[in-house]
Amino acid sequence: MVSFETMNRALCCLALFGLAARPPSAAPPPDAAFLQSIGSRALATGAAPGIALAVTYKGRIVYEGGFGFANVAAKDPVTANTRFAIGSLTKQLTAAAIVLLVQERKISLGDDISKYVPSLPGAGRITLRMLLDQDSGLHDYPWLREHAWPTQGAIPLASVVALLAADKLDFPPGTKWEYSNANYAALAAVVERVSGIPFGTFLRAQIFEPLHMTASDFGYAAQQSGAVAVGYVNGEAETRPLSLDLYSGAGGAVSSVHDLALWDLALMRGALLSTSYLAQVWQDGIPVGRGTERYTMGWVLVTVAGHRELWHNGLTPGAGGYCYNAIFPDDGLAVVILTNGFGATGLPERMAREVATAYGIGTPSQPAALPTIPPGNVPAVDMLVRAFWNQLATGSVDRSKLTSEFSAALTPQLLARVQQGIALLGQLNSFTFSGKSATNGLRTYRYTLTFASGAEHEWDVSITRDGKIAASGLVR
Repeated sequence: MVSFETMNRALCCLALFGLAARPPSAAPPPDAAFLQSIGSRALATGAAPGIALAVTYKGRIVYEGGFGFANVAAKDPVTANTRFAIGSLTKQLTAAAIVLLVQERKISLGDDISKYVPSLPGAGRITLRMLLDQDSGLHDYPWLREHAWPTQGAIPLASVVALLAADKLDFPPGTKWEYSNANYAALAAVVERVSGIPFGTFLRAQIFEPLHMTASDFGYAAQQSGAVAVGYVNGEAETRPLSLDLYSGAGGAVSSVHDLALWDLALMRGALLSTSYLAQVWQDGIPVGRGTERYTMGWVLVTVAGHRELWHNGLTPGAGGYCYNAIFPDDGLAVVILTNGFGATGLPERMAREVATAYGIGTPSQPAALPTIPPGNVPAVDMLVRAFWNQLATGSVDRSKLTSEFSAALTPQLLARVQQGIALLGQLNSFTFSGKSATNGLRTYRYTLTFASGAEHEWDVSITRDGKIAASGLVR
């Protein structure tokens, strides 16, 4: 089996999506035909075999539909009710589960997690609020080289927590922001401990059933109880999908665009959580170190042309594709895009931006005028990283610069697909060093890459102490 490092970090085949011209500001909201054209043109890029799109506006679903296939071999068409593994969109549901328990006064966000999951490192210094904000310091998971993670069948959440307990903190709790799936796995464990029922059972009883989200479910049970869109990596099906139990509260749910549209509507009208929930989320977000972006409760918080936006993406290595959910609370607009293409990163974002533009939020992305190539902060690393990108683009890699594990994972077949993916990205306009971190003997250097199409991605390259590249991949 290819390691999680490879699945998460190897460059995937990314297709771009051309924006249509924005309707005049005085024009009425777009009709269904316009919204359908967004999905049709997205499918034509080849980024994913199947795509589903739903748009809600001013309290109702104004469009929902599917494009392409949920299962290419079986020719199963995607519909608005097709179930997808939604990856980290699950975090919104997990955060909501915690808030429901807070509303019932069974827990408080200021509680130390030592009350509920005492085995986790630093438990006495980590609060539920830190888990929700992702500034706890808990080490991210799952990386196969670090633990023998269970990957098939029913996986008890306690088994996941036991492995997380063996890790060390990446930094002192509350001192910095760092995305970690362990935070939301821990939150799921809190829900189980406090409610006395399995996390998936809680989601079904407290969220899915009250909101009539009939296509939604959780974990391995969801994979067994009905068809879930097959995940595809560069056109090849995940023939033995990993158990969604592994991802727990960080990414173990399945849903449809119809159901997630109901979810967004419920959040905006206060049907499940209090009417002040989204306002409180916006107020509580903490900086993530990328411009004005903030994070909390399974949402990234940004402002687009003066309009508030809450969004999150979702990727399910070994079990599904790339998904996206965005809410513009002041405009009464929400956009849900689910795909079964692991390499579709960037496509849903551009679809959502086109929908938002059609409703008068922002303007279409414009190509950068001139390329800029400023140096990184470590010249030797900067040279190594830039050379590696160029080698990936040409399909010829200097394997003496890679660790033996990474070199073995980067097979000729995978390298060819990576080369194709880079070609689809188009002209590179800028390659900018944007930060670094250190964990488990590796230094990870992050670069922001912008392209003539207007697309922007972040690329991480992890390097060992002796200067070997151990992992790389687009993370946004």
